Amino acid sequence: MPTPIDVFFSYSYKDESLRDELEAHLAALMRRGVIRGWHHRKIDAGDDAQAAIDEHLEAAHVILLLVSADFLASDYCNELEVKRALARCRAGEAQVIPIILRECVWQDAPFAELEALPRNGKAVTSWAVRDEAWKDVIIGLREALPRKSPGEQPPPDPPEIPEIPRDNPFQKRGALKLDKPSYVERTCDHELGAALERHPLVVISGDYEVGKSSLLVRTHKQLSRSRSTCYLDLQSLRTDDVNAFYKRFFELVRRQFGKADDWVDLAEVADRQPIALLLDELGHLTPDVARLFVPSLHHLAVTYEQSVRVVVCLPCSIHEFLAARGLHNPKHRDGWLAIQVEPLSDAGIDRLLSLLPHPAHKVARAHRSEIIRMSNRHPRAIQCICYELFEAARAGLPAEVLLARLGDKRHYG
Repeated sequence: MPTPIDVFFSYSYKDESLRDELEAHLAALMRRGVIRGWHHRKIDAGDDAQAAIDEHLEAAHVILLLVSADFLASDYCNELEVKRALARCRAGEAQVIPIILRECVWQDAPFAELEALPRNGKAVTSWAVRDEAWKDVIIGLREALPRKSPGEQPPPDPPEIPEIPRDNPFQKRGALKLDKPSYVERTCDHELGAALERHPLVVISGDYEVGKSSLLVRTHKQLSRSRSTCYLDLQSLRTDDVNAFYKRFFELVRRQFGKADDWVDLAEVADRQPIALLLDELGHLTPDVARLFVPSLHHLAVTYEQSVRVVVCLPCSIHEFLAARGLHNPKHRDGWLAIQVEPLSDAGIDRLLSLLPHPAHKVARAHRSEIIRMSNRHPRAIQCICYELFEAARAGLPAEVLLARLGDKRHYG
């Protein structure tokens, strides 16, 4: 089966509804595996957003510029995405196709020399029948698409051990990605789901490496169905400098919610639509940053309790965190609902071990008590152990090697 042609959508967030319409009209090509579309809304929670955008922009065979006045006014779209797209186009690495969504003076843009769609550059929203405009766009795209994706490779040889799945279901580092089947639901999952229906302020607490971040990733997926959601790993921000922290924080928030240069803007967003802020690693905030950030965050959630949800992760209670940062005002302690993330139960551990292929499963079952002792029932440690056992079994290593992997602290410490 031919490799799908990767298509990158560059657009202003204000044109998101038009991008959705275009995707609907492209669905037949996607379903047949002719193309594979990507845009920033497909970034997984916990991923580095900028790195993901850069990666897909560099890998795309076709780059669609969804043009409107807002697109032309966006510094981000023009200074980063358009410039790089045109550079790749000039180098023969990718096709760039402007699609005129709304009437605007695009003829002065740097991509004006490219042939635009719909025909004659007539904006999609200017057509009397919108579907006819999209039909014209799709016909033009089909004619412009390369017959096969560049660098298409022959299919890989079948695996030597067919009974072992190709993809390792376990993960050694970071929040567990959504496509990994090794996530184990616990009581905290259901408690959090119920809490988010009623409480504007929720703190997920528990030991280090007990699975708080992985739970937050799944909360992001759940909430994004009903509200605009922004997931941030605060550890990746400059937590030692107040100005640098705030600058980066609102840059990232702005990508999800639109205009949000400060707390006043964010409050205006919350007044218009339901939003959620999911903040991992709140404990990395220094006292100087926390004393400014947490009261503002608390005020936003309490003031707009119907439309705002704030979920944070901490290795301690919210009261311990506030006291350690010098936040002694009692009102900042009010309103937080605590969700405790507990270690894995026996059933949860057995669920993970059941994903191991034979003979790794046999070895793990025989040494189950040792795995529990080494991991202290923490999901990440068990994930690491199972990851290494899976890889060793896939390589066809004998049982004694599997046992050695099981006892090596480098694989779970």
